[in-house]
Amino acid sequence: MSRNDPPAIQAIKAKAKAMMQTLADQDEPQVRHNHCLHALAQQAGYKDWYTYQAALREQAGLAPTKRLESRRRAR
Repeated sequence: MSRNDPPAIQAIKAKAKAMMQTLADQDEPQVRHNHCLHALAQQAGYKDWYTYQAALREQAGLAPTKRLESRRRAR
């Protein structure tokens, strides 16, 4: 978790971590953190985690991360 993440992103990342741990406890160790982030993004109605993260950053009045900017340019 980045110190620069707004509270909404920190909360989603914490949910994803908890989801991953729950699944690991249920013998689903192959589920990775990014899979959980993607699932949470889709539940919230977004295409993927990057789109969800960009929307959350925008709602918090922050610019997209450098990684998000480079992904946008690549499209």
